Amino acid sequence: MIDIVLATHNGEKFVYEQIRSIQKSTDYDTLIDRFIIVDDHSKDMTLQIVSNLQMNDKKIEVYTNPNLPGVISNFNYGLSLTTANYISLSDQDDIWFPEKLAISITQLLELEARDQSFPALVFCDKQVVDEKLNVIHKSEFDLTNMPKNWYLDINLLAQQNVASGCSMLFNRLVLDYALPIPNNAFVHDWWLMLVTQQYGIVKLIDEPLMQYRQHENNCIGVNQRTFFDFIFKVKSNYRLFSKNFVASVEQAQEFEKRTGISLGAFPRILSLKKTQRVQLLLTKEVSRRTFLRKLVFLYFLLDYPVGRAKE
Repeated sequence: MIDIVLATHNGEKFVYEQIRSIQKSTDYDTLIDRFIIVDDHSKDMTLQIVSNLQMNDKKIEVYTNPNLPGVISNFNYGLSLTTANYISLSDQDDIWFPEKLAISITQLLELEARDQSFPALVFCDKQVVDEKLNVIHKSEFDLTNMPKNWYLDINLLAQQNVASGCSMLFNRLVLDYALPIPNNAFVHDWWLMLVTQQYGIVKLIDEPLMQYRQHENNCIGVNQRTFFDFIFKVKSNYRLFSKNFVASVEQAQEFEKRTGISLGAFPRILSLKKTQRVQLLLTKEVSRRTFLRKLVFLYFLLDYPVGRAKE
């Protein structure tokens, strides 16, 4: 019923624990058709660890990404290999609770019961943990102060993502609309959310069904900073904010180009006069979820040169 796509890259430290947690899923034998693991040219022991696990699990298939390296490229290839009606994505360093897949497929089938002709995607909340699985916070949504209805407005979703790929389960129609994920997408999961929200239906499962491990090698991770965190590293944090914002604008432009659907003023915000940018913030056509982020956003809108969305 479900194909799992797990993307790896130099993941020897945590990948064994992650795969084993998935294998311990409720009804793993009956729910999972194929467990597709795609490696992005790891230089460590990742492939050996995965191959050893494959010997005792016929569902596991191991591939090497034949395309240019990168997270999007790796997941693009993995998704192209899937054949099941439902697909779940996995990172290499988390821990899934045994009930994650069973609850997710139940929720997804309930969405499809209304109409099976549209893309459908469910995603869950996550427990945030450190390297040793000590709980940092029981809910990522609570930790980041992210409104739980943010994703329902595609214009807000285009500005800020709320769902990690590892928390998702979706039907094959999502891939019909979303693939290939463009190289200038910010990241694969955000693109999948945008496409599904536009053409189908997305639903939050409002409970943590996995542990989202935070460590120094996270590609994205939970981006939660206090005022003091930001002040002490103001230059580096501001550079990161600027880089990510420009990338999100370029993704929105690509979405409009691919779909022909307008995302309002956001994709063109960097070409507007600075006074026009601030007006969009004041009218909440563009926004950020916390007061601190709004202050940084305001400074960025006044600071960034008028022109194309390129640094």
